[in-house]
Amino acid sequence: MNQKTVIFVSNSGPDRLVGGVVSLIKPLAKRFKATWISASNGITNQPTHEDEGVVLRKVSISPQAYKSYYDDFCNGGLWTLCHDQNVEPLFREGDFNSYVAVNQLFASEVIRCAEDIAEPIIFINDYQLALLPKLLRSALPHAKILFYWHIPWPAYGRLTACPWRTELINGILGADNAGFQTNQDRDHFISAMPEGLDIEGATNLGVYPASIEWPALKNSQPGSMAESRAAIAKQYQLQASNYVYLSVDRVDCSKGIIERLHAIEKILNLNPALIKNIQFIQVYVQTRPLVLKSREYESQITELIARINHQYGSNDWQPIISERHTLTKEKLTYLYRSVNCLWVSSLADGQNLICKEFIASRDDDDGVLILSKHAGAAKELCDAVIYDPLNENDAIDAFNQTISMSDAERKNRMISLRQHVRSYDVHLWMDQQLLDLREEAPLAF
Repeated sequence: MNQKTVIFVSNSGPDRLVGGVVSLIKPLAKRFKATWISASNGITNQPTHEDEGVVLRKVSISPQAYKSYYDDFCNGGLWTLCHDQNVEPLFREGDFNSYVAVNQLFASEVIRCAEDIAEPIIFINDYQLALLPKLLRSALPHAKILFYWHIPWPAYGRLTACPWRTELINGILGADNAGFQTNQDRDHFISAMPEGLDIEGATNLGVYPASIEWPALKNSQPGSMAESRAAIAKQYQLQASNYVYLSVDRVDCSKGIIERLHAIEKILNLNPALIKNIQFIQVYVQTRPLVLKSREYESQITELIARINHQYGSNDWQPIISERHTLTKEKLTYLYRSVNCLWVSSLADGQNLICKEFIASRDDDDGVLILSKHAGAAKELCDAVIYDPLNENDAIDAFNQTISMSDAERKNRMISLRQHVRSYDVHLWMDQQLLDLREEAPLAF
């Protein structure tokens, strides 16, 4: 294709170092040599530029409007609504007005980019831009519009807490194709649609579990498995006898970090023989430093790690090693390839791509995945050790299963997991959505 016809739209852009949406769009934007429109994050006058064939454009949003739209409505309202069953989401009319205004700003930018393209394909990502499909539908009648809701869609009883749920649903239904992570998310969306609304022939509602690029190692150059392990062992002063667990999380209560730490504390209390023979590496990254609840949760994590290390550690060994900053892709790959087990404890998660990155990095066909049943990935990755992080005894049982697992079982599980992730990568994820635009023939790119 000589003309750029694919436009990706998301709140976060390639400058953000962590986040599932960004990791999904990056390889796709390069593949299509697309235009990628994202928010300015409160910074004005950011120029359009091109990077590796991708045209990057920013929507200029004032700091005050961005805080009201993103921190307050998107995170305090929608994110809490979809992830935290124990906290009431905060919905205020002024914040929703900011949400509407920012979606309109995005619409203006998309229209500017698409007006000279005969049949643009516009792929809108996530809950921050749920109004955008409808805003674009009348302005760009020849466009093919895809929308993807990356996080869990709440059950109707929970959704009623949002006064503008109908506006969100109608906004999404402006798309030709709307995608969800799981069948449950799609079913919840359908049950929330206004009575009498017939979507047949208008919006296709599909289930497309998000995935990663394969092979995962092609750009990270991690060296041999032995080199990866040697580098990590040296950095963290690990002993060859250590059984090492890794967790990588954004600072958010939906990730179940506190629940996992309490389980670790109980494990050490019940099994003194594990002391100095086991190691937990906890990476936790603060992505919302301006949100009070997020800062408070980070403090709880830090204090609990300190307490566990003080109670069970010594001068030459601490049970929990913590990393509180964003790691490079190369460093994460070294960690994935070096540890014995990745432990994912989400209390609510649309998918969780960390676990798929871990699986893809294990070209030794080894390693174990402990995976919360509340992560969307648990619906696919059946050979992980699936457990309920809200049940401490279940968490301890999952731990015991991993540490006592035979070499043969461990390898068989990982081989099966790798086959699944390899067979359904991010490009197939995208292709299935394009095919479901109901074209007479598949789109060729």
